[in-house]
Amino acid sequence: DLEQISQKEMTNNVVELMVDKIQKFPPETRTVLTLAANVGNQFNLKTLAVIYDQSPKSTLEALWQAVAEGLIISLNENYKLVGALDDEESNLQSAAQSYFKFQHDSIQQAASALVPDTDKPALQLKIGRLLWADTLLTDDLGERVFDIVNLFNGGYTLIIDETEKELLARLNWLAGKKAKEGTAYQTATNYLALGIQLLSETAWDKQYEMAFALHKEQG
Repeated sequence: DLEQISQKEMTNNVVELMVDKIQKFPPETRTVLTLAANVGNQFNLKTLAVIYDQSPKSTLEALWQAVAEGLIISLNENYKLVGALDDEESNLQSAAQSYFKFQHDSIQQAASALVPDTDKPALQLKIGRLLWADTLLTDDLGERVFDIVNLFNGGYTLIIDETEKELLARLNWLAGKKAKEGTAYQTATNYLALGIQLLSETAWDKQYEMAFALHKEQG
C-alpha cells in the first residue's frame, strides 16, 4: 500500500522535526515535556508538578515555552490563577483544574522519543508510583485510576515486591470494572487479564478475595 508507506514516512519525518525542535528548548522545558508525554496526550498541571517534583508555578514556568510555541495547548484558563495567590491550597486546586494537551500526537511521540525505549518502563513505573503516593494523600482516585494503572502497567515487569504486585492487581481490577461500565470491553479484558497475571501462584490460597474478584469480573 504505497499510500500507507508514504504516510508512515511523512509521520516519521514530522516526529524527527519535532524532536529537533524540542531539543532546542531549555533543559527544564525538555524535562517537563518528556514527563508529560509519558503521562498521556492530556494532563493537568498538578499531576505534572507532582512528577516533576516542583511547585505548580515552577512547573508552569518550565512548560510555558512549549505552550507559547504551540506545541502544548491549554484547555482552559485556570493556569492563570496558579501563583497569583500566596495560599498554597488555592494554587494546588487551580493546578488540578488546569488542563493541557499536546497539539498533535506526533508532538507527544517526539517528546516521548527523547527517552530511550529501554528506559521507558522504569520511568513509567516511577511516575505511576509518584501518582499513587499523591493519590493516597488526596484520597482522589476517581478517574485518575486509568492514568495510574496505565503507567504502572508500562513498568510492571520491573516490579519484584509481591505486595506491590497485589496492589497493581487491585488497580487493574478497579480499572477493568470502570472500563466495563464504560462499555470498553476489550480494554477491560486486558486490565483484568494482567491483574490475574500479577497474582502469585498461590493466589487462590493466599489472595483468594482478589483472585475471585478478578476472575468474576473477567467472566
